[in-house]
Amino acid sequence: MFRVTVLCVVSLAACAAAQDVFTGLDVEFSKAPFADPSLAENQDRMTDLVWITRGNSMGIFNFAQEPSFTGFGASSPSPIGTEWAVGSAADWQSLTFGTWGSVHGGNPPGLVGQDLVVYLVDDDIYIDLRFTAWGGGGSGGSFSYLRSAITVPCNAADIAEPFGVLDLADLSAFVSAFVAGDPAADLAEPFGVLDLADLSAFVGAFLAGCP
Repeated sequence: MFRVTVLCVVSLAACAAAQDVFTGLDVEFSKAPFADPSLAENQDRMTDLVWITRGNSMGIFNFAQEPSFTGFGASSPSPIGTEWAVGSAADWQSLTFGTWGSVHGGNPPGLVGQDLVVYLVDDDIYIDLRFTAWGGGGSGGSFSYLRSAITVPCNAADIAEPFGVLDLADLSAFVSAFVAGDPAADLAEPFGVLDLADLSAFVGAFLAGCP
């Protein structure tokens, strides 16, 4: 995986505040025929701001920012919040990005097997993506692809003693400290005074996979 580094401590939305580039095809996502696009299990929630899915027909869209696919064919702006190009994320600086519709040119099945790059605009993240299947008319909106895993780099020094490496035991310790009302001196920066916001930040860091 190639990455332009950014340090973070909390949630994915907060962590993706600077440019990240992820390569490889480590994550597989598929939507079954006629699956409800409003359900989380039928959305590829790449980040807090990009949830890719598809209705029973038409193209893919970003459920986090739009309720359904909009426009038609190559002229569609969906998925809103994304830009697309043919190539590798490692070469993002030399690629020409446009809408998903402009890349497939009115023929989504033609993207199957092609190496694509998706730019998540609000998160400033570039990833590799390759469609492996696209259901045509009567398929109930089925599709599948492989994409890069989006990981959240974190600075272990920002997660202070007594927790050390951030794992489930640390989360348990933090919750216990919060419930017991332990003084802030017993806890680490960057949380400061131990309150519900600190607990939320710690849980966010844990869920984001910070070390």
